[in-house]
Amino acid sequence: MNIMDPKERRQTNQDRCSYRGLNNRGATSYLNATLQVLFMTKSFRERVMRVPSDPNEKLVSALKEIFQELSNQDNGAPSVSTRGIITSLGIQNVYEQQDAVEYFLDILEKVGPTLAEVFSGTLRNIRICSENHKSHDDSPFKSLQIPVNPRDGQFKLEDGLDKYFESAILVEDDQMYCDECDEKRDTTLSCEIHEYPEILPLHLKRFEYVNRVCGFVKNDCPMDVPLHLPLQEHEYSLYAVINHTGTRFGGHYTAVIRSFTDDKWYRFDDRCVTVTDESELKRSGEALLLLYQKKPTGSFDDSEPGSPLPEPAAGPSTSAAVLTAPPGRRAQRRVREQPSEVEMQLLEALRTHPLAPAAPPRSEDELFLLSLVPSLQRLPPQKKEFVKFHIHKLIYESSTVVLNLEQVEPTE
Repeated sequence: MNIMDPKERRQTNQDRCSYRGLNNRGATSYLNATLQVLFMTKSFRERVMRVPSDPNEKLVSALKEIFQELSNQDNGAPSVSTRGIITSLGIQNVYEQQDAVEYFLDILEKVGPTLAEVFSGTLRNIRICSENHKSHDDSPFKSLQIPVNPRDGQFKLEDGLDKYFESAILVEDDQMYCDECDEKRDTTLSCEIHEYPEILPLHLKRFEYVNRVCGFVKNDCPMDVPLHLPLQEHEYSLYAVINHTGTRFGGHYTAVIRSFTDDKWYRFDDRCVTVTDESELKRSGEALLLLYQKKPTGSFDDSEPGSPLPEPAAGPSTSAAVLTAPPGRRAQRRVREQPSEVEMQLLEALRTHPLAPAAPPRSEDELFLLSLVPSLQRLPPQKKEFVKFHIHKLIYESSTVVLNLEQVEPTE
């Protein structure tokens, strides 16, 4: 546990909000806003908290320690020190302002792909030559940099996304080599999201280089931050915003986050945490990083930010209890009158190909896990394999039921 300086002990959450703030060590608001966003991303927090203690993993251990401190949400609890994570990140000068988005990405890179998986997506870069030969390559991403062009008037996120995914034609000296043509050709370049992440971070490029001043200038044009964002067949909902006031050389970071426990919006400003509402997202000239949660498809209407699996109705057993959320925040399953043909085939496969004989009658554990199959079938392949692994792990640990989930094949 971090030992706090005497002055830090006096820094309490004076407005009696249940969430705890973080101490500013000098000019570390960029780190505080980033840590609060990561803490309030449910599945990322849970993954960090499940990691076994390892003295060699200093950053993960520091994150786990600070998440444990923030989880103690008694009213009037003191704000939490960040000295441990500052040390693990190698921050030398706490009085020098840094970029919150840079540290957000740096933390995700350093904790490794397993913990950061919820933020990870894949872009497909597509090339089409003038002879209509098509090729592509895929690249991972953890945020998209959205251009902010208007200096007069109001910026619309939809326009920025259109600009980001806008195709470009390379001609003359910019031609690209085509393998099939075996020569350079005029080429159309475009990109699209190939694998959609559960959490989509959008970095608004408010800082742009201006030649006449030989430096970066911030674009403070206002915007109404959209609460919902449709992308192809996916629907995303906003749950967090990192704000920046000031210039590149001096300023302050805060975070506005929707809680996954009570669905209220909170403003995190270093050690002070206050209740706010969606009106703070109107005509905002401070929004810098927007975080959207992908809504699950199918019969579930709601989910927590970063939840690895749409939450089922509460089950009665050990394995069921592990898969459910804290009391008071449970999604309800939509009841179907009759299962579909696909579901019937899946259920039949599960009945006829167990890993070990299951003595009738079926246990409540097995019936509960069978009820998860339709939701599991709707998950993307990568997420499905992750969930199947953890369900098998839970079954093994509880030793109450053996169920052959390998019959659930990934859906392309």
